[in-house]
Amino acid sequence: MNAKECQRAVMGDFSGIEDFTGIHDLRTVKNKTQFEATAAKLLDCELKFRKVTRMTSYVVDHNIQGRTGSDRCREELIGYHLVRNRHLFLATCSEAIDFQVPLKNVRGDNGLGKVDLLTYNKKTKRLYFMELKRPDNTESVLRCALEAYAYSQIVDREKLISDLQADKRLQSAGIYVDGKSSIIPCMLIFKGSEQHKQLLNKENVNTRKLIGKLNIQQELLDEEELVAKYPSIRPLLKKS
Repeated sequence: MNAKECQRAVMGDFSGIEDFTGIHDLRTVKNKTQFEATAAKLLDCELKFRKVTRMTSYVVDHNIQGRTGSDRCREELIGYHLVRNRHLFLATCSEAIDFQVPLKNVRGDNGLGKVDLLTYNKKTKRLYFMELKRPDNTESVLRCALEAYAYSQIVDREKLISDLQADKRLQSAGIYVDGKSSIIPCMLIFKGSEQHKQLLNKENVNTRKLIGKLNIQQELLDEEELVAKYPSIRPLLKKS
């Protein structure tokens, strides 16, 4: 079984990817043997992605009016609060600069979503594509990791950086993204969450190996510390 056959055997379809497909099938995978078996097969696969260039800007205006209720909307609002406050992340030493960054070029780019949170470390010249999971999210840590990785590979790096350099909001904040900046995938998860527990579980050997192989970083949020800093974020972290 070659790499393409291997990945198609364990996952479904995922538009925009050449040899790695179906990360959306991991949405509800919690059983250890299920996502561990998937990770084991992916360790032997070469993951290749087709770049998707967004012809319009990656930097868009965000309308958060009325964005309440669903889990997805609340994740968007968490991202909004982190960017508005220019939140600094400890593990990556990066600053939140944008949220819900679109990847689609045309409507037909099925399966391509948005980058939950974009952060930047100006010293190391690294942009982090952060995949955010709320504290009560039950998706597997493997899905979280692969979403971050897939999006970091699909994006047109040069076009993204050019759009960020032209962003008036970043300019007024004194943030300049260097043209040589690299893009690093990162999981943004909460302490004690399902993803955090799976990541700490030493029995999940293949998942941990795959995350390391793909250089996927982790940022850990503490719910109480976050609420202490930004009290208005509290209702966004709880189940509705």
